[in-house]
Order: sequence, then C-alpha cells, then structure tokens
Amino acid sequence: MVLIVQPEITKEVVEYIKNSPPPHRIHFATTHSEALKRNKGSSFIGSFSIPFSNTVEPFFNSVTGLDLFPNKADPVKKWRSIKDEDEFNIIAGFISKFKNLVFLKDALALSAAFDFNKIDNETHTKIGKLRKRTKFEGDLRAKEILVNRIPEKIKNIPFYCESDVICAVPSGRSFLKEIAGSVSKGLKISDVSDCIRWTDKRENIIDTPIDKKWEKLEESGLVADADLTGKTVLLLDDLYQSGITMQYVAMKLQKAGAVRIYGLSIVKSLNDTDNV
Repeated sequence: MVLIVQPEITKEVVEYIKNSPPPHRIHFATTHSEALKRNKGSSFIGSFSIPFSNTVEPFFNSVTGLDLFPNKADPVKKWRSIKDEDEFNIIAGFISKFKNLVFLKDALALSAAFDFNKIDNETHTKIGKLRKRTKFEGDLRAKEILVNRIPEKIKNIPFYCESDVICAVPSGRSFLKEIAGSVSKGLKISDVSDCIRWTDKRENIIDTPIDKKWEKLEESGLVADADLTGKTVLLLDDLYQSGITMQYVAMKLQKAGAVRIYGLSIVKSLNDTDNV
C-alpha cells in the first residue's frame, strides 16, 4: 500500500518541483494514452509506464492492488511489466476509470483536476464549458449541474472521498463556495472555507509572471484561522494553471495544522503558466 506523504510546503519546494523536468501532468485520454502497451516477443505480455508517481501511484495501487517500480535509468518514472491478460485488463480498467482525470505534479499530498479546461485553444471540454458558463456567463443551470455533480464525482475518487474537511480556495466568486458546501453535505464533512481569506488582496494576480507570483501572494495577507490539527483537507479550486496559488493556500492550511492537503480543481489549463 502506497503511503500518502505530505511534504512541507515552502516557496523553495514549490520552485524546485516547478523547475523539475516535464511533464508536470498526466492525462490518460490524451498525452499519456500510450501508458499501457502490449509487448511482442517477450515473456511479459505488456507494460505500464508513467513519467512521475504523484497522485497516480497511490490511485493505481488502491484500485488495482498492484505495485509500480522505479525505472532504473530514471527513478522518478514508474513502471510495471504485465504478466498475463487478467493483469492487463485490471490496468486497462484503471485507465478507463480515470482517463479524464489530470494528475498533477506539485507539493500537495495529492493533486488532480477533473479534466482539462479545453481540448484545444478554441474548444472546451464538457466540464470546462460548464465552468465557463457558470463563472463568466452566470448560467444558473450550469452552476446547478456542477454543484450537484461534483460531490458525486468525489465520492468515487480514492483518498479524496475520505477527507476530513473541505476548503474552497478563496476568491471573489461565490459558486466555488457553493460547490464546497454541496461537497460538505454530500461527504458529511465540515466546510472550513469561511476560515481562510485574503486580508489585503488589492489586485487579480492571474497575469503576474510565475516568478513574481509567490511574492504577490505573500503581500495579499492570506489568513487561515481554523484549527486543522491532524486533519486531511480537500482543497477545491475551479482552475489549475501553474498551481502556485493552490500550493500557497495549502501551505497556510499546513501551518494551521493540516497533515495532508488533497488539491482538486474543476479543470486544468492546457498551459502551465498563469500569464497567458
């Protein structure tokens, strides 16, 4: 069983991971559709390989009961030889179940998004379209779908469904807090969103270059005054771009006593930068 470890979140750790070799996300439906392969002329019928283990490996182990092993040439990568059809089908089932989930590499204990925001620069995914209609067009029907559907989705996600509390990343939009409240009721866990807030956020920092963003966040006076001692927090956001804001908020939750922070976003941007 893979142990879910939460590293200490600091600016230095976040920068180190951000500057590590790509990729920083895994998506079995698109970029990593070849993770599971069949072999020819080998004693093993196939193999499964991923470029990093963050979030993916605990999910894989929990769902399949199988272990992954470090790549000898690059220990960050994980893989497994597949000995028979039963094992191949188990792994194929895992990929099918989580093919749209975007697994992310950052400083959180687990980090993922339900899907990408867009298929390409012009076309939104289904959930990306719902987010757009909710956030920018005030579409009440789209918001209702997100508020009702997301708690049900989380119930089927390993580890996330066992969180102790939920917290929405503080923002000027109320729909994210409504979703957090719905998840709170659906999972029967506490919602601590009101206990974290910006005290001096004077500007939208989405267009701030990444290398300046942490400094801007520090100037914004984020306060987390909940007692989260020993708690596992499900941290909810609507859009994951570079991940700097989510990790900064998670750092504050960690300082408030949280032992693990599971980051979950409605969508992930196609790019990994914020100022685009």
